[in-house]
Amino acid sequence: MADPTNRSGDTPIAIVGFGHFGRALSELMLNAGVAVRAWDPTAAVPSDIRADSPDDLVAQVEVIVVATPVGEIRSAITTLKPLLSDHQLVLDVGSVKVGPIQAMTDVLGTDVEWVGTHPLSDRPTSPAANDRFVPWSAPTLSTRGQPNGPGTSTNESGARSSNRQKRSTTG
Repeated sequence: MADPTNRSGDTPIAIVGFGHFGRALSELMLNAGVAVRAWDPTAAVPSDIRADSPDDLVAQVEVIVVATPVGEIRSAITTLKPLLSDHQLVLDVGSVKVGPIQAMTDVLGTDVEWVGTHPLSDRPTSPAANDRFVPWSAPTLSTRGQPNGPGTSTNESGARSSNRQKRSTTG
């Protein structure tokens, strides 16, 4: 199904799970002009991006983001596995990694490309969209008076600094 909001011309990104994180991620993607398809058997997904089934969700996508609660990741990828091909990429945005990575190893193995990611926040954000969270690894970005990312602080002049230990790149 062609999506007129897809300014990028690329295939849509699929999102499994339309809770707080999946919904916020879809909004960021759509605002960036990336087409999105979403499926969640328990949450209301807007009709313009809703897939009718897991089959419908993965039919014409290359990237599938699993945005379910951590305890449901194994079940979600088990449902998707028979529908996936070796040219697709599955990634999760679970807040922990041991369980999701073990699930992807067990279920997807080497049949489908996958990556375990970590969102580092309670929802996806974008400094370009004037969001308030700025990752600690991007000290040159302005926070416009908003709270800094984890491990950072702002001094009296408004300059960002990190209280994380810096790793030496030499010796």
